[in-house]
Formats: sequence, C-alpha cells, structure tokens
Amino acid sequence: MTRDGPRLLLVFERMSLGDLRSYLRARAPTSSSYSQFPPALTEDELRLIVRQVALRFTLWLKCNNTDLSQIVALGVTMWEVFSYGEVPFAELNNFEMVSYAMAG
Repeated sequence: MTRDGPRLLLVFERMSLGDLRSYLRARAPTSSSYSQFPPALTEDELRLIVRQVALRFTLWLKCNNTDLSQIVALGVTMWEVFSYGEVPFAELNNFEMVSYAMAG
C-alpha cells in the first residue's frame, strides 16, 4: 500500500482471469440456461477458488477493523459472488442506502 498525493493506491498480485466482478458477470447464467432449480454447478465452477476479492474500488468511512465490519464485508462479498457481481440494493443511491442502513 502506498500513498501518492491525495489518492490511496493498493497493489495486488496479477489476477490471470481478471477481476472477480468481470469474471462473475461473464459467467452469469441466462434465464434460458437454467434447466433445473437450483442449477447444477459445472466442473469449472466447482474448482473456482477466489484468492483476491477486488470487485470494485471501495471508499471507507473509517479504517477500523472489527468483527462486525468483517462480517458485513463477508456478507457483501458472498452476495456479489452468488449474484454474479450484482451490487446489493442497486436500486438505492448512496444517501438512500445510508438512511436504509441507519434505520436497521
């Protein structure tokens, strides 16, 4: 991690299949590809090992690392993986999302 002027830069190892978001979106099934529910996993999907979770740049309000923040991060990551890169609550803008979260 390095600091370059006002921007914070993170350095990750090279991901040969690209970032996770692009990988998931490229492999998202279409509605016509479902022949059963839940859909059976292919051999490639069963071998998928995610080493880097880098779906998009994330702005953090504060930089503390608590058990609760890690649980929330895991929940968001699982949502993105199982929804093929969709953003949770995509219909809400940032201000609405904050109000929604504060309301519980």
